[in-house]
Amino acid sequence: MKQRNQRGITLMALVITIIVLLILAGITITLLMGENGVLNRAHIATIKTEQGLILEQLRTEMYEKRLDIGNKQKEIDYLKDKQIVKTVMDTNSETSLDVLEYSYLEEITKNTITGKGDLASGDIYYIENGNLYYKDQNKESSKIGELFVEVANSDNVQDLKWIYHENEEGNMVITGIDLSDYSYENGTYDVEIFFNKDSLTVPSKLEGKTVVKLNLNKNDFILPEKATPEFFWMGVIKIKNIKTIICADTIEDISIEGVSFDDLQTLQLPQNLKEIRNYAFYVYAPLTTVDIPKSVTTIGEYAFSSQTLNFKDGKNDALEIPENKWGAGKIIIDGVEY
Repeated sequence: MKQRNQRGITLMALVITIIVLLILAGITITLLMGENGVLNRAHIATIKTEQGLILEQLRTEMYEKRLDIGNKQKEIDYLKDKQIVKTVMDTNSETSLDVLEYSYLEEITKNTITGKGDLASGDIYYIENGNLYYKDQNKESSKIGELFVEVANSDNVQDLKWIYHENEEGNMVITGIDLSDYSYENGTYDVEIFFNKDSLTVPSKLEGKTVVKLNLNKNDFILPEKATPEFFWMGVIKIKNIKTIICADTIEDISIEGVSFDDLQTLQLPQNLKEIRNYAFYVYAPLTTVDIPKSVTTIGEYAFSSQTLNFKDGKNDALEIPENKWGAGKIIIDGVEY
């Protein structure tokens, strides 16, 4: 009788051991292959790394395009010409999206594991409203990042000492530039500052926070020592040699008071710009044509001085043209002069 009890205990222990092993195996498989498992998280991390690389490669393309000041193409048109993106119709939302072709992603990432599908089935990258998105195989889209921003580590980024402050929403407002190291020439009322570069790029971020306003005011600029004229309160800061100004697409509001860019030829306004304040670009410079984004809803009194305002993507319905045409010489909307 005693021996039979011993055998019974041994069989039960074996059964319990097997059950415990099965439970442990299940836990191990879940930890390795489950939705939050090690392998799945490693796969997601790999995809995130790859997507970050894709975004930075495209940002570099964008910045290199912006430095070509003789070419007035939009960045997205530039990408289309290089066959990096193509325009397709999203049948679900009935909106036109710029979708990255997989052939280019394979070229720039070498071992890409995503972006092999199409818009209908998923697994595709696309650009919408200046942002890069990825639509997975479940047809769920996620934003990877803003495309049209400056490349922070590029040797081409001008190292300027911006003067700025944080607004109530936690975004940055640029109000001036530290010009203390630049050469200058005093006049009776004005001071001329001579830049050593011919382009000025307004950044999209400062201290990791988004720049939403460019509100330049001469009183916020730091001038070289002894560079303030006797009657400067009546005059302006005349910035010389700057032929091109490129504004980051994060900027929604622009005002310029007491500052003129005397050699300005090309002005690239932000694609998300909403408001241009009074006399913002009322300058007698070589600047002849300004492309106005459709996002602009307000243009202040005499914001321009005889330039041609080109609304090549159409005019915002909220923007009414006053009799003085904001000081512009011509207004062209969709190729038609008004």
